[in-house]
Amino acid sequence: MTDMGLFFNSIDNAIRIVGDFGVHVEREQRDCGDSIEIVLRVPKMPEKTAHSG
Repeated sequence: MTDMGLFFNSIDNAIRIVGDFGVHVEREQRDCGDSIEIVLRVPKMPEKTAHSG
């Protein structure tokens, strides 16, 4: 695995963890040639789940 692969997997793991608590995070990734742009959209008001009451 490359360093970038580890970086992307860490982001995906964090998204899964917050998702377990009802926060739906959208992830968008774009190849910009000499860089990769990652946009995370996090709602201000998390969805209600069994974890959040």
